[in-house]
Formats: sequence, structure tokens, C-alpha cells
Amino acid sequence: MFKRAFYPQLNTASVWNGNVDLTQIDAMMAISVFNEDEVEFNKGLNRLRIRNPAYFYLTSDGARPKPIAGDGGNPQTFWFNPSKWIDGLTQETCRDNGHHSQYALGSALHTAEVAWHQGVDVYTENQERYTAAMELMATQLLTGSMQGTCSNNTSFPYRYDMWEVGYNHYHNRAGVALPNTQKLIVEQIRPGAPRAVWNLVYETLTHADLPGTISPRGAPD
Repeated sequence: MFKRAFYPQLNTASVWNGNVDLTQIDAMMAISVFNEDEVEFNKGLNRLRIRNPAYFYLTSDGARPKPIAGDGGNPQTFWFNPSKWIDGLTQETCRDNGHHSQYALGSALHTAEVAWHQGVDVYTENQERYTAAMELMATQLLTGSMQGTCSNNTSFPYRYDMWEVGYNHYHNRAGVALPNTQKLIVEQIRPGAPRAVWNLVYETLTHADLPGTISPRGAPD
């Protein structure tokens, strides 16, 4: 059923906003493990490598993000006209930060976690990118200020339970300090969990306050 009904829908990358593609990738990875499908697993990883720098911006990428299908050759417009380009900005920060940006970041972190349990470390190669996005978004949500990144400087009110997976890895496993992410989780995420929103449902239950581990599980035979 997954191969017949889901693969045709998932295996063509969306050219809408990046949260859609990242949610597709999340599904591809989960299904590929369930189906023991190495080809589909690698398709998901390859899609993630393309989408990451086209969704999560670092100043080291250059003056503008890397181009991607669907951006019309105009990153400024595709990224909803940021006022400034800073580490951690997402393609949808200025669309509705704290809403679709959380869907996207949650799906990217789900994908990294699935890969981790199959012996593939997506987290390390994206540590700066993902943690910058987490800390900037957490700062914006905590302060109510977009930190000057967008023409509308008021942050959106939405809170979803997507934070624990990435925080567990980078803070608990890898020992990275994420003070604003931690503050947001403790003060605003855990008290309201669980919130069942699309594929962001289980994170507090499964990943809050786990003991640290330092290496991914070896890939199964």
C-alpha cells in the first residue's frame, strides 16, 4: 500500500514552500525504514541534502540561499522578503514564523532522528544550520519580536511540540548549549503538550529528558 499509494505522491518533490517538501521527506524516511527499502531511504537523504540549504540559511552560504526548483530564481521573494539575512533564518520565517517554519524544522529533525537510528549521522553535518534555526526561532517566540528579520516585527503565537527531538540530540547527546531552545521548551512547550498537529504529535512523550548517548546505532544487517 505504501509503495502503490504513497510513493507516487512523495517521490516528486514539492515546489511549494519548503515545509511541504520537508514533510514529504519525513514520510519517505519513516516509510522506507518500515518497508526496509534502502533505495527509498537514500532518496529521502538526497532530497534533504538539497532542501536544507534552501530552507535553513547560514551567512556562510553566501549573500543569498542556494537556488532550488520553485523559487522562481528570486530568493528574496521566495523567502517572503526578509529585512536582513542572518544565521537561522528559514524560508518561511517572514511568512508566518512559528507556524509553517515549525512544521519544516520538525520534519527535518524527524528525518535526522530516523537516519540516526539507521546508523547515518545527518545531525552533525547540519549542526550549525539546525541549531541556528532552533535558537533564532526560540528567541523570536520567547520575546515576541522577530529580531528585525522581517517587516512585521511581531512573532506569531503558535507553539508546536517539535522541539524535543532536536534538543535531545544536540543538547543531551552532543552537549551543545541551546539556552533559548531550552527555555522555550521548559516554559512554553512542555506545559501545553501534547498538541496533535499533523505530524508533530509525539515528541515530548518520546524525547523529553532522555539520557545522553554519543553515537548512532549501527545499521541493521
